[in-house]
Amino acid sequence: MGLVASKRTQGIIYGALALVWIALDQVTKAYFASTYALGQSSQGSWVLFDFQLVHNKGAAWGMFSDSTFALGVMSLVVCALVTGCLVAFERIAQRPPTALEVVSMALVFAGGIGNAIDRFCQGYVVDFIRLTFIDFPVFNVADIGVTCGFALLFLSLLMYGRNNPASEQSRKGGVLMDLDCIVVDEAYSGMRLDAFLAAEGVYLTRSAAAKFVSEGAVMINGRTARKSAVVRGGDMVVYEVYQDPSDLVLQGQDIPLDVRYEDDHLLVISKQAGLVCHPAEGHVEGTLVNALINHCGREHLCDVQGEGKDRLGIVHRLDRDTSGLMLAAKTNLAGEALMDAIRVRDVDRHYLALVHGWIPLDTGYIDAPIARHQTERMRMAISDREGSRQAVTTFSVLRRFEAGPHDEGYTLIDCKLYTGRTHQIRVHMEYIKHPCVGDPLYGWQKLDNLGLERQFLHSYKLAFTHPVTQERMEFEDTLPADLQEAISLLDARS
Repeated sequence: MGLVASKRTQGIIYGALALVWIALDQVTKAYFASTYALGQSSQGSWVLFDFQLVHNKGAAWGMFSDSTFALGVMSLVVCALVTGCLVAFERIAQRPPTALEVVSMALVFAGGIGNAIDRFCQGYVVDFIRLTFIDFPVFNVADIGVTCGFALLFLSLLMYGRNNPASEQSRKGGVLMDLDCIVVDEAYSGMRLDAFLAAEGVYLTRSAAAKFVSEGAVMINGRTARKSAVVRGGDMVVYEVYQDPSDLVLQGQDIPLDVRYEDDHLLVISKQAGLVCHPAEGHVEGTLVNALINHCGREHLCDVQGEGKDRLGIVHRLDRDTSGLMLAAKTNLAGEALMDAIRVRDVDRHYLALVHGWIPLDTGYIDAPIARHQTERMRMAISDREGSRQAVTTFSVLRRFEAGPHDEGYTLIDCKLYTGRTHQIRVHMEYIKHPCVGDPLYGWQKLDNLGLERQFLHSYKLAFTHPVTQERMEFEDTLPADLQEAISLLDARS
């Protein structure tokens, strides 16, 4: 129940649960009102509670008696506020509500409506549940909804605050060194907070500033700032200071590089599985960047990506456990030209992927936007929310293996990227219910993954125009041993 629900699912959960709870409340009240006389109680029929019919003209638990009409109006106001909070939750909390939070608000809403119906229709609330082990006011199903709803909401917010990976991401990626502050000059009055922080050099870029603001690392006049906050002259801005691993001076490391082409401007390499492209959380060394520094020298690598000196030579990336051909640049001129070529889709990138299931069509086109998963920060997901980015993949079927009556088996496909989003092929193939064999993040682990411990995904074709000579260059790579072994296994079983 900690999962984030889509807006449509939120509405369904909220409406359905609220209606069911209101119906349960009204039915039980009607039953006891028709079965019990006022004040009548059952005698010890239950261990922890029994029943007694009471007309309550006050609030929940018998408080504030003889205020029926005012309490009825108050109930409706609370219900309206709860519904408004659900609608505006994402804007208020800077994230969508979890399913548990939707359930909790639905219970509060239903409880308020259930008792409001009694107050306006009868002038009192029907209570009938009495605890036998403690002296406590008689209550009803609506009261249970309100109480449990608020308790669940508090619990959910507490759990999210402790486990929210988004708020911990930058902190795990760096060491909190100190808190610092700055007073806003009148010249900056009216400027957005993230722009102000970047202009003052607090963070290297506006996007970096926005990330820290959204993660609660910045306060204005003692209050945690929202991402859309605007500063005024005289404001006191307090911010957290981190030591980022990217600020470390990277050293060259003797890591094997399979160089397929090299000149004074660029390299084409075949990256082995298990090699991270650049330093990141948990991988501050032993990366492709360290290998490139060792091979080329720091001064002979481009610096066109990243906010520090942590992505030398990198113009595009492959996932750690995706193998195959990729480009690296030695000069900023070559690096920027190659990145522009990727952006305008002048670099052809083809991948071999073995996926679960029998794909009947010979070709496919997937156009589905991708964004970071809202609760599992290691994963990406198909999403149409704000901040998602267009992602386009085409594929053609090369071979099919082990057909079954329910589309079982495997399909070897050639995937072409038209955009370069994180985990793009893996996310898209999961989206069409044909995940990559062996994929630990997006795969179906209950299926036969042919002994693979990483996704079957290999960059096997790369074509581009040389940024200096303008020569069209094409490269092709063979499958590494572990992926070829999986194909051989299928051939032997066929």
